[in-house]
Amino acid sequence: MGAHMNALKHKQEKHMQPDLIPFREWCKINGFGLTTGYKILNRKEISAVKIGKLTFIQREEAARWANSLPSYQPVRS
Repeated sequence: MGAHMNALKHKQEKHMQPDLIPFREWCKINGFGLTTGYKILNRKEISAVKIGKLTFIQREEAARWANSLPSYQPVRS
């Protein structure tokens, strides 16, 4: 494979994102800890899938959850 093909393949792989996000990574991406993440999960605000002992959030579900959050409303003093 030539250098151009390697560069193209790398560029394509860079834009590809996995459909499943590890639960710990999802919590970290969103700026909260595992305890808060499990509270969100236990309140059924988001659903997860299991593969063996590992817990994952589906990318579409993560986007749905984020879009369901209320907008910031500044407090007027």
